Amino acid sequence: MTPPVSGSDEQVWEDIRDSNIGVLKELEKAGDKREKVRTVDHYAYFKKEEDAQKFESWVKTIGAKTEPIHKIQGDFSVAFTLDHDVKAETIGPLTKKLFDKCLELNGEYDGAGCTVAN
Repeated sequence: MTPPVSGSDEQVWEDIRDSNIGVLKELEKAGDKREKVRTVDHYAYFKKEEDAQKFESWVKTIGAKTEPIHKIQGDFSVAFTLDHDVKAETIGPLTKKLFDKCLELNGEYDGAGCTVAN
């Protein structure tokens, strides 16, 4: 069960959502075909290696390919890729799901990135 979102967590989610909107606009300007499935990079950070390992195991269950967990400036980084389109109706619910799972495991979802697909 996902813990309730605190005011500061809600602000972080709003920032991620706003960033998604900005990225989608930039992709559109670049002529991106948002409906085209492509590999999308995602990033999450955790204070405890155990939490990072739990997230890594979970994200694999939804089809992610992960890089080895490594420590960056005191946090354990989980970098992973998922293949999906970047339509708003896909990316919004997906990033919310990832954000919520990170929250549940005391981590932070740091967003996604991809190349333009023409």
